[in-house]
Amino acid sequence: MVTDVNRTIWYWVRMGIYNKTLDGLRAASTQQFPSARALADFADVNPVMITRWLSGQRVPDFGKLSQVLDALNAQIVFSGEEKPSSQDEPSHFDKAVARELTKNIRLAENTSKQMSIKTGIALTRLDLIAAENTVPTPEEIFLICKELGLNITIFFNGIAENLIIETEPTTQQTRKSA
Repeated sequence: MVTDVNRTIWYWVRMGIYNKTLDGLRAASTQQFPSARALADFADVNPVMITRWLSGQRVPDFGKLSQVLDALNAQIVFSGEEKPSSQDEPSHFDKAVARELTKNIRLAENTSKQMSIKTGIALTRLDLIAAENTVPTPEEIFLICKELGLNITIFFNGIAENLIIETEPTTQQTRKSA
């Protein structure tokens, strides 16, 4: 009797971990790749296998799952563990893009929640972008600019000009001292 209860508990714990991993895999794959085939090609695994994992028809083996997680630059973090810190901090330019997107969202009098609904970008992603803790993907930049009616070329030119202006005083000081 105790053995059956232990097996049942272990099964539900294991399935909970598996389902959370699968949910994370789905979310990460749809954010970074247009299709399961594109992810499979990038990770060098069979596309049918990815489709079956995402649909829940098959359980991935750890070797193949590791390949896919590496392709997604993702890790499994268990509750109680700290999420590993990324060694790749967003660049100055990436932070400037995030700052400019956030500024334009606010200028249009939109909240993150409203922008999430309008663009389909997860609210948590928008909050991370606003805090400059993550790099917005090209698709996210496109969706936000499109929703705000911003010309993407003008948007990026403005960022580039601001970055040049930020670095010019140093350049001018160097010229004066010469």
